[in-house]
Amino acid sequence: MPSAGDNLSLGKLGRAVGATSDYTSEVSLAADGRGSTGTATNMSMFDAGIVGTLSRSPTSGGGGSNPTATMNFTSPGSLFISRIASRYQNFTWSDTGDVPGICSVNSNQDYTAQYTLGESFAVFTLTLRGKFHEAGQSDGFNDHVTNYNTLRTTTFAYDGS
Repeated sequence: MPSAGDNLSLGKLGRAVGATSDYTSEVSLAADGRGSTGTATNMSMFDAGIVGTLSRSPTSGGGGSNPTATMNFTSPGSLFISRIASRYQNFTWSDTGDVPGICSVNSNQDYTAQYTLGESFAVFTLTLRGKFHEAGQSDGFNDHVTNYNTLRTTTFAYDGS
């Protein structure tokens, strides 16, 4: 929930929900933010809460395993998941530790990303990484929340033996 003194920008909300490509264009809170008119809409409904840890499934595997990483949000506003977290443009996903070069992140992943692992006979630890930053910007609508624009990680154990 936003706190007193947080600077919430309607223009940045428009960019986060994909209504505009910049934060200076005119934006309507209900029509552009919510996606419909006629229902009371508050800026706090789009708040991310706290960007928490990444969860993963499965926790380990071998060739052909396709792990997923999900970015968790604590106490998000009622429209955050459907209007902001569901947009792949607001997330960046990657990995490290892929010594045999068999891991790739599937394209256009929102707050849950699936990785594809090929076959390898190596045993290694793979770190799945994700960052929430609306429209790839460090100054997004939710830039006031804990862990905004911060790399979050989770580890996946690969055993190809």
